[in-house]
Amino acid sequence: MFAGCFSQDDLGRNIFLEVNDAIIFENNRSYILGDTIYVDVKFSRYLDETNQANKLDIFKSSGSEAFRYDFRLNKFSTLSNDFQRISISPEFIFAEKGTLDDFNSFRATLNPENDLYESRIGIILGETGIFRLELNFVAFSSDNFSRDNVFIDIRNRFTQENMDFEFVVAE
Repeated sequence: MFAGCFSQDDLGRNIFLEVNDAIIFENNRSYILGDTIYVDVKFSRYLDETNQANKLDIFKSSGSEAFRYDFRLNKFSTLSNDFQRISISPEFIFAEKGTLDDFNSFRATLNPENDLYESRIGIILGETGIFRLELNFVAFSSDNFSRDNVFIDIRNRFTQENMDFEFVVAE
């Protein structure tokens, strides 16, 4: 009798959204050893949802005060003639806004006005070379997992074509 009453309606409650230009990286293309580059994230608490007239309140729907995301830093290798992913040591990365965890994952947090999710990540350039940030496929995921809320996955989309995330660090 109880088995007949069980339903999996609550499983798979995922919402997939898109946001335009939530990531801001002002690329000077040329830096000096010891400079700091910044990656800013900013997106509204209220987002468009496909086939819906009203905006979705992602805080109310997910219960998340933060959205988790990752990006990679790659360095050009002469041996492979390609870019290779490199790890960033904790002493070379910090969060001015939002948070950073032990695994170099970032969280855009709800600002004090409760209208925007924001983060500002700084990377201290500790070695020379040619680098590229992988920012084209960043997704923001809600980090509150409860039965009362839905999981929200937000894909960033750049509206400007041919965004350049490659830069050089010299001595």
